[in-house]
Amino acid sequence: AILKVLEKYCQKSVTYHALRTRQSGARRFVSVHILVPGEWTVQQGHTLLEKIERDVRLTLPNTVITTHLEPLEAPESFDDVELDRIGTPE
Repeated sequence: AILKVLEKYCQKSVTYHALRTRQSGARRFVSVHILVPGEWTVQQGHTLLEKIERDVRLTLPNTVITTHLEPLEAPESFDDVELDRIGTPE
């Protein structure tokens, strides 16, 4: 069900990764990174994330969803796909 929601928003310039889910009692938890073009405004990115979060909650009641916005073009956006991210010195 979550993949169906995410795929609805995927297009040439929008994708996702690092999708994680878990359940505790009756509550579900979802975390996902959404990648968008770097030239998007903060407002554009925020609007998209609000829509995605709303659709996930409507599709799966009792779900807490956390989204993380990343620029599609930045190589470091793909460094955090693994669960145990190793920090890199600045």
